[in-house]
Amino acid sequence: MKVAFVENSVSYYENGNVRSGYLVEKTKICDRIYKEGSYISFYENGYVKEGRLAENTNIDDRIYEAGYIYFYKNGDVESGFLAENTKIDGRIYKEGWNIYFYENGKVEKGYLAENTKIGDKVYRKCEKISFYENGKVKEGCLAENTKIGDIIYEKGCISFYENGNVKGGYLVEKTKIDGRIYKKDEYISFYENGDVEGGVLAENTNIDGRIYKKDEYISFYENGDVRSGWLAENTEIDGRIYKEGWNIYFYENGKVEDGFLQEIKQQRNDSNKKQIDF
Repeated sequence: MKVAFVENSVSYYENGNVRSGYLVEKTKICDRIYKEGSYISFYENGYVKEGRLAENTNIDDRIYEAGYIYFYKNGDVESGFLAENTKIDGRIYKEGWNIYFYENGKVEKGYLAENTKIGDKVYRKCEKISFYENGKVKEGCLAENTKIGDIIYEKGCISFYENGNVKGGYLVEKTKIDGRIYKKDEYISFYENGDVEGGVLAENTNIDGRIYKKDEYISFYENGDVRSGWLAENTEIDGRIYKEGWNIYFYENGKVEDGFLQEIKQQRNDSNKKQIDF
């Protein structure tokens, strides 16, 4: 295979094989035609790593648009733009959008051409969906309100862990989880074990003797302790009074990291007074 490169544009591997360069003219490499003047790069084994197709091209019975396309070291497509709606593993992906594959050939992410049922959930057309390498959904957009476990999630964006547990989504209704009520239409996130990572409280809530404010975001460490929240009333912690209506942050050991002191002004006045008396 003879390839003409623009002068002084070529770099090489130590074995002498071309690493990258710019093509002088339309060039056919492995039955694919790459655009003149475009950048192209290769793996050390000589396979194309990245190039710009000069025309729509059939690769493994899928038609890719003219434009940049990327390959794995074994020659399989890593990503490219589909030139037509394409059925892969029983799902139809939308023309004109980029699609990505894992090295095992499974789809990593793409755009659905139609509402698509995967497992017991329906995902929305014209939206991006992504998968773990094991084929389970990583992120997508629900086409309808969907009950997962005991929780109903709004149609729209949702994400999952590799074990299938929900990572984050929007609540359809006020929802009680672990004795706390979270606000509808708000985003809630979870740790992989199913415990709440963060959400918006629907009502003032007592957690470990401290009242946290409704309609505000609260977050937790994986052990269940509060990481941050908004105080609903002045609260004494470790001998200091923290101000209601402001957010407070804790270290994982339970000590306050950051907050607003209620009595800071009074403390300053007392300090000044003592200095005068002295």
